[in-house]
Amino acid sequence: MSEIVTTVLGIIKGSQSRDPDSEVSLNAKFDDDLGIDSLARVDLIVAIERHFDVLFDEGELTEVVSVSDLVHIVERRLGA
Repeated sequence: MSEIVTTVLGIIKGSQSRDPDSEVSLNAKFDDDLGIDSLARVDLIVAIERHFDVLFDEGELTEVVSVSDLVHIVERRLGA
């Protein structure tokens, strides 16, 4: 598992809306599987932007449905 994946999963698991003991997979959907609403999702995106020192544009974020979608965007931004 790459460092980016591990970090994104850790940020999601550590978010205030998540039970830290619950599992988060790459295939998990933010709304359906993780119960992350739109406000919590914005907070999560900001935390990831800060951690990786990147900025996402709205067009990218509209395609984010699952954890793997978010990981792919981070990888693209970092050129990984």
